[in-house]
Amino acid sequence: MNSYKQAFQNIQVPSDMMERIRSKTEASSKKKGNLKVWIGTVAAGLLLVFGVWGWNTQDVPPDVPSPPIVQGGNPVQSYETVQEAIQSLSFSPPLPEEIGNIQSVRVIHASLLEVVYQWEGQEVCYRVAPGTPDVSGDYTTYSIQTQVDGYTLSGDGSMILLVTWADGTYGYSLSFSLGVAEQQALNIADSVQ
Repeated sequence: MNSYKQAFQNIQVPSDMMERIRSKTEASSKKKGNLKVWIGTVAAGLLLVFGVWGWNTQDVPPDVPSPPIVQGGNPVQSYETVQEAIQSLSFSPPLPEEIGNIQSVRVIHASLLEVVYQWEGQEVCYRVAPGTPDVSGDYTTYSIQTQVDGYTLSGDGSMILLVTWADGTYGYSLSFSLGVAEQQALNIADSVQ
């Protein structure tokens, strides 16, 4: 053990190395000092915030009710019949001739009528709203899109999945869950009165 101590007693640290060690040690202690100042400042700020908050809540009498929380309503309203839905609208929308059994009737944002039919094993969604040219809510990029007599027909392959059109007063859409032939889509769109 003595030889070990003797070996270390003879080690000399050059002055430039000693200076580097001192400067790094001082920089480290300054950082620790800055951290202490920062923690103290945050603690004082929190104490001030919570102290003011506690002081303000003591000024309010306990019998004063808090203001009500305002929440937005559901923009989608369901109805049992198309007639009930139309009564809730500020307009009287044209409807297609009988397509099939009505599955659901909804009014969206008090301005768009949506009627979903069950027809030939698929769902057909009819939508109508004042002024808007595309009320479909369908943002799919279809491989086929053609214009026929003022209708925009969209689909994949040989099946039409979406028909949109406008007449200057209303915007319309018909979407088909499985798709139909072009002439079938046009016949249903032409039946809107």
